[in-house]
Amino acid sequence: MKTLLAQGFAVSIATLLMAGSAIAAGAAPGDPGPDRSQLSLEENVAINAACFPVRKQGDSAYEKCVNTQLATLKQHPSPDRSALTPQRNQQIEYACATYRTRGIAAYNDCLTQQISGTTPAATTATTTTSEEEDKDPDLTAAVKQIADEKPSATPVAMTTIGSPAAALPSWSEHMEAQALSAKDFFKKASASVYTIIAAPTLADLRGHHYALGSGVAVTEHLLLTNCHVVNDRPLIRIFYDRTPSEATLVGADRSGDRCVLKTETTLVPVSGVRAFDDLAQGEHVFAIGTPIGLQHTLSEGLISGLHPGKRAHVVQTSAPISPGSSGGGLFDERGNLIGITEMELVGGGVQNLNFAIAASDFWH
Repeated sequence: MKTLLAQGFAVSIATLLMAGSAIAAGAAPGDPGPDRSQLSLEENVAINAACFPVRKQGDSAYEKCVNTQLATLKQHPSPDRSALTPQRNQQIEYACATYRTRGIAAYNDCLTQQISGTTPAATTATTTTSEEEDKDPDLTAAVKQIADEKPSATPVAMTTIGSPAAALPSWSEHMEAQALSAKDFFKKASASVYTIIAAPTLADLRGHHYALGSGVAVTEHLLLTNCHVVNDRPLIRIFYDRTPSEATLVGADRSGDRCVLKTETTLVPVSGVRAFDDLAQGEHVFAIGTPIGLQHTLSEGLISGLHPGKRAHVVQTSAPISPGSSGGGLFDERGNLIGITEMELVGGGVQNLNFAIAASDFWH
């Protein structure tokens, strides 16, 4: 999530930090506006960041903002970054992160200036995740194990991947009913939250060019996460402690930032998943993720807002969500999964605005 991403977080989306993240790929969750499926991930995120503040004014105001941004995009096209190295792309993303909330024009102009070298790169950004690794010995060990793997054919992303709902078993109404203390909650729910490392190739990972996020197990072999964590990164590994396991993408709704991963390793699934319609503002909630490489970090807060939408439903929470927590779990105090943490909105004087995609949306 945003303002500048805490050091070295490889998922290069900042101002709406992709949970290290902001409202991410494709149109924003619940977006009623025009079709944006042909835009790049970065263009969609910039438009989401610019138009998010007007969502409370209604669908018509939001759609007007999106249309304005689309028109502006024609005047300020996105620069070609295909020839840049992953390291340079990360530097540029970090440097221009705060421009996203100003609109697509300001963001693309910043990118163009960075590429041409007319403005200095942000000094707070780093280009590897080595510092994050140092903070957590389990993460360090897992990355080393993956890096020591024998080179093999680069994983190829499936060309036809179904929806998240198609990859998941039928919806279950089972929910836990007993409220837990924070200590007991963590002991129970943390077992279902896994760290995800994703990279285009093994060589990229060895060069510390990889995305770090989280995933939540909902069956013994399936996890929910954000697409921006694994998008264009077919080498995917998950781990709970120090032992990485291979995972593959089996379900995706990129416009809604909802992806499903599958692994042959036996996982510990959550005990229950609550429907968005069953939630209420003011409920006590907990978030578990991997902020800046710190596995199984626990935070708590309230459901501060519920935002139903035509495409997706968003849970707003005061529970802090930091870079690296993309794809982590937002739970009620009974241990039921209610959302997949996606973003933190920063800048412009806003405070403590954190968001998760409703977990039940993955089934619909």
